[in-house]
Amino acid sequence: MTESGLDAVGSILNLTLGLLTLYLVRKNQSVRWNEKIAGLAFAWMFIGKSIVNMSTYLIDSNSSGDIDFENVVATSTVQFLQGMVMYSDEIFTTTIFILCLFYPIPLLRTERQIKIGLTLVFSFLIYRAIVFTAFGPNILFIPGAIYFLPGVVWGANYMRFRQLEVTQNIQDAKHIADVSLICLILLMGGIWLYWPGMLFQANYFYTIDIWGGALSSDIYDYSWQAFYAASVGLGICILFMELYCATKRRASPIGIVFLSYFLIGFAGYFILSKTATTGSSFDQLQMTWDMFTFSVHYDIMRPVIAMFILLNYGLVKAENPSDFRIAKTGTIVLVVVSTSVLLELVQYVMPFSEIISAAILGIIIAVGVGWEEKVFNNLITEFRPLNDILDEVHFATPEVELDESFSKKFNLTFLTYIGVSLLLAFVIGVTDGLVGG
Repeated sequence: MTESGLDAVGSILNLTLGLLTLYLVRKNQSVRWNEKIAGLAFAWMFIGKSIVNMSTYLIDSNSSGDIDFENVVATSTVQFLQGMVMYSDEIFTTTIFILCLFYPIPLLRTERQIKIGLTLVFSFLIYRAIVFTAFGPNILFIPGAIYFLPGVVWGANYMRFRQLEVTQNIQDAKHIADVSLICLILLMGGIWLYWPGMLFQANYFYTIDIWGGALSSDIYDYSWQAFYAASVGLGICILFMELYCATKRRASPIGIVFLSYFLIGFAGYFILSKTATTGSSFDQLQMTWDMFTFSVHYDIMRPVIAMFILLNYGLVKAENPSDFRIAKTGTIVLVVVSTSVLLELVQYVMPFSEIISAAILGIIIAVGVGWEEKVFNNLITEFRPLNDILDEVHFATPEVELDESFSKKFNLTFLTYIGVSLLLAFVIGVTDGLVGG
């Protein structure tokens, strides 16, 4: 199992979950309007990331090894695929903006505000696509901006409701804080794995070069670093809040997951901060560490986190036996694929025979599916809608009647964007657009 192999697996996993989520959200008639928007956003997040992962895998295949844009960017196929990576990744950016505006607390609270907000979000999507097409990686693209607004919104939600839980003893407030923190982990978890690099000024954090020296400028890379640093700063604030809650015996399972990211990041500092010679055993250790942490977060943990939110907080509901089976199938796919990938990663570090590997995988899947049966039943049947909790803590969600065609228009917008992206990426490939940028 290599890093590119993780991308391929992540692509299949994301596409499967995205299509299942679209189906279940469309069938779900009992969720409120903001939860329906959030469910649709998660579905397209999966689909967008599946295109990103598959394009990245194909780039690696075409470059016969690790991706090196300075050496392979001249080929039209790679330029087409890199264009698809860029355009498709904007779907993730857009869905994150939509989520932070509507979930768990809807900031846009009237039909007029919803239309204006979504228009601005999709306009930003079009703007960034135009900038990339015209100039390539350019500071006008506002690189790293995805971390600002969601960080402010979800960070404020987390701080406010965790404070309500601790100081005013409002037990249910922790659910709003938890889902805000989960969304932050989904978005920023990979950055938090590198947090010591910022504080201790290690090269692996301060020499970020997103696109390769032949394509991007220093100011472009600095913009990424600035937003990464802001994300680390938010993570440190959350760290102190979680430690404070622990002293009050208010630690939450989600808080423990968050702390594990910071602990892994601290351990990684002693590996990633050391200078290694290319091809040396220590260099191989650093690449392996990145694969087990950073790549696993982006390719495996993100789908797991998103699926947990969808099921645990009622964004998709099994309202009949057929929907129940479909939702359960999606969960089984997630468990089995994630389990098999993690086993392959272990085998990459500690090789053992294929027979032993098959036996271990069979045992793990048997146990995993059995565990999944119990957990799934709890998730899908024993949740409490967040809107009900918000009503109790005086953050009531307003009643808004969305047009019946809203979902169709929402889906058609993303589908049209993907079609246009294919055309623009093709133009980049045949005209050497990235080289010209």
